[in-house]
Amino acid sequence: MKVEFRKSFEKDLSKIRDEDLLLKIKTVIEEVETAESLLNISNIKKLKAEGKEECGECEG
Repeated sequence: MKVEFRKSFEKDLSKIRDEDLLLKIKTVIEEVETAESLLNISNIKKLKAEGKEECGECEG
């Protein structure tokens, strides 16, 4: 899958000092990048929104 990250996410990652946590994040990112679809990602959960106005980026 194609994955893009916001600059704020990259900045947040640079602040993390826990090597175990960084390794877990890296593992998850690699799993998502190699997945052919959302069905191939383990432990994924569907997000729920109360209404359309709360999810401006989810319009489609």
